[in-house]
Amino acid sequence: MEAEWRGVMLSIRPRFAEAILRGDKTVELRRTRIHAHAGTLVVLYSSSPTRSVLGTAVLDEIIEAHPTELWPRVKDDAGVTQIEFDQYYEDASRGYGLRLRDAVPLATPTPLHSIRANAGLEPPQSFRYVNRFQVDQLTAALAN
Repeated sequence: MEAEWRGVMLSIRPRFAEAILRGDKTVELRRTRIHAHAGTLVVLYSSSPTRSVLGTAVLDEIIEAHPTELWPRVKDDAGVTQIEFDQYYEDASRGYGLRLRDAVPLATPTPLHSIRANAGLEPPQSFRYVNRFQVDQLTAALAN
């Protein structure tokens, strides 16, 4: 039996969400493992003060390593300084780099009120899994 389709909605600071959409940042850093596979659709939610879905990307791979091993593998693509990286992963035994590809900005960002009304979603603190219906609702809201 085929597993049910699901995507991932990531809550990302505006600076980083915009860098992903420009193609300047291709690795999103996380302290928590996301259970997803290559090819998973990633919905990019830009956190406060933007509070909108800005676009989508595709998960290419998840790099898992101790932070001291992760930094050399992601430093050119993560869009952060080593100081920011070290502060983020302070006291962490594992780090995760979500390598993203095919980032596509939405023509019209989907604001928080539309996310709630059309997809029945509350944006996550870090991430949440989304089903095809929810993603379709976010996409349909763009045409309105």
